[in-house]
Amino acid sequence: MDKKEKAKETVQPEITVEQLQTENGALKDRITELEAKELSATETAAERNTLLNENQVLKDRVTELETENADLKTKIEDLSAEEIDSSSFRKVDKDGNVKIKILLAPAGRWFLPYNVGQVVSHPANQADEMVELKYAEYVK
Repeated sequence: MDKKEKAKETVQPEITVEQLQTENGALKDRITELEAKELSATETAAERNTLLNENQVLKDRVTELETENADLKTKIEDLSAEEIDSSSFRKVDKDGNVKIKILLAPAGRWFLPYNVGQVVSHPANQADEMVELKYAEYVK
């Protein structure tokens, strides 16, 4: 083979050393980035587990509160079912009046200007009617 043929056989590199170094640097950067993502994924998994645990604690607390709420509703219903007999508080004064506490506004039914919660002295027969219809209750 002569020199011309040898020159033809010699293959020229398609990539330069500078290009290899640049690509090598880019690959190292990519490896660093992927390692950071892996660490981030590990931290994210730990954070996820922490959040799941906190969520379960909150669910348990909600269940406790719902149970407590149901118990309190039952207790309220039981207490509401027990009617307090306020007839023992009924005392007629010398003018024939009885003290009552207004529970519902009597303005529509009896045209009386009293407010809910107000304690008034009223004629016995009308006071008895108001208590019977649960517009009022006897007080001491």
